[in-house]
Amino acid sequence: MARISDEIIDRIQSANDIVEVVSSYFPLKRAGRSFKALCPFHREKTPSFIVSPDKQIYHCFGCGEGGNVFGFLMKLENIGFLDAVKMLAERARIELRFDGERGGEDKKAGLYRINDMVSRSYHKTLVASGRGKAALAYLSSRSVTGDTIKGFMLGYAPGGWDNLGKWARKKEIPGSQLRGLGLVIPGERGDYDRFRDRIIFPIRNVSGKVVGFSGRVMGDAEPKYVNSPDSSLFSKGRILYGLYLAKSEIVSAGYAIVCEGQIDCIMLHQAGFRNTVATQGTALTDSHARLLKRYCRDVVMAFDADEAGKKAALRGLDVLLEAGLRVRIAVFPPGLDPDGFVRKYGGEKVGELMDSAPSLLDFLLQTLLREYDVNTEQGRVEISSQMLSAIARLESAVLRDMYLKKLAGRLGASVSALAEDMARISLHGGRAPRPPAKREPAKAVLPVERYLVREMLACPETVSMVREMLTRDDFIDPACREVVAVALSSEAAIKPEQMISRTEDPEAKKLIAASIASPEGKKEDRKRIEDAIKKLKRMSIERKVGLLQKQLASPGITPEEVERIQKEINRQALAKSDLGMV
Repeated sequence: MARISDEIIDRIQSANDIVEVVSSYFPLKRAGRSFKALCPFHREKTPSFIVSPDKQIYHCFGCGEGGNVFGFLMKLENIGFLDAVKMLAERARIELRFDGERGGEDKKAGLYRINDMVSRSYHKTLVASGRGKAALAYLSSRSVTGDTIKGFMLGYAPGGWDNLGKWARKKEIPGSQLRGLGLVIPGERGDYDRFRDRIIFPIRNVSGKVVGFSGRVMGDAEPKYVNSPDSSLFSKGRILYGLYLAKSEIVSAGYAIVCEGQIDCIMLHQAGFRNTVATQGTALTDSHARLLKRYCRDVVMAFDADEAGKKAALRGLDVLLEAGLRVRIAVFPPGLDPDGFVRKYGGEKVGELMDSAPSLLDFLLQTLLREYDVNTEQGRVEISSQMLSAIARLESAVLRDMYLKKLAGRLGASVSALAEDMARISLHGGRAPRPPAKREPAKAVLPVERYLVREMLACPETVSMVREMLTRDDFIDPACREVVAVALSSEAAIKPEQMISRTEDPEAKKLIAASIASPEGKKEDRKRIEDAIKKLKRMSIERKVGLLQKQLASPGITPEEVERIQKEINRQALAKSDLGMV
């Protein structure tokens, strides 16, 4: 199986300053030798999220999250370690080398390069050739500025059947790869361009790589949009347009704005709402919801005021609620979509609209009350059925109770009757309210274990002292055991920030980050550390002897086993006496 060597990982980590990476997502403020911010992983009013440039780690003293630059990306982007390594390698322009097969990686990288080249070609055609004049004039008529065109790398695909094909042949790009990416379509007389005489919107993944394209006509011809087909790089249900530009703004603003099309997204960005993404005309999917949840817990859906727009908003109801997102609906005036509203009223009015956006369930209730007659039996049944199906998907028991009361008041029904119907609906297709997660009783953490781990992280000499007398099995706290195992895994000293990359245990990562993020105390003397090591060894021996004595008391034990166990007890007792009094 292909893997990346520790040397490459260390090089990538060294090349990506954690302060620069974190500050690319949200602003940091200098606090002495470190930097502070509000924690992106839990709600707080006073900053307790610390980033240390000296130690190259982050740690939140509020929620306990912590780690190195890889851990930060994994947590914030909700990705695995390998994806974090790839993102940071690309950021630092470091070529990844795998200890194994990497043919698939090379092929995919080649396709990304083709898409990037095509995107740049379309952009150049728009802004630096006579063929793009009409397209530029069209974008200007839609109030799209030059900075916006550059920021989103908008382009133009000229008319004609094989402009892209001719360009690709000059670049020696195989036609099979263009076909695989959906850029050309096979025909009776050869391949022809998918995008012709259209404004081009490059579609990028969350890392900013071009995965596909969307082309829009400049007049009233149909279809208005032509999109890249699904490929090894592109899946419409997994991509949110503009997210690569919006993700840090979403974290900073605390919420995401979701609209339908690229133009709506672009115009909201231009008006100052850079926390906007677009679904590109498709219903929200589970993948979209998971993407959004990486960066926020609150979503405002900004769809058209017509019936199609309302239905599009409601189609996203289930997946967003089930993902635990809090959703509001920005209701635009009749006849205006986000693009038209921005051009007519400006950014200030957009802000007012966002601030006054009702919750998704309030919006659903208002819509149902307009659609069905609450004074009829059939109307009340339809309203309650759709509302209860939505309420059942709420994670919060408090919110479920609040909306049941609100619905009961509008329908003239009792809360208990609605709760009974909601349970029945959940059993027949909806999802029952989630019970609170059972918390495992916390295991006692020995102070001496945490003390020794902290000293091992602070001083390589302590690691050598621990290695002489202890193993990971002498520690009972799982996080301490993992840190000790990593520290003892190499004869050479491992830096604490590098140790974080050597373990996959999230609690161990937090322990390492918390230990090295804490203010440095006075230097411990060797005698105190030796005493702590001996104390822990005595405790470990006592646990082993206790287990052996239990084995002696077990029924059916043979004389041979009794003799073996007793010898081991004597050996452990001798080892304990050698430690002396601690």
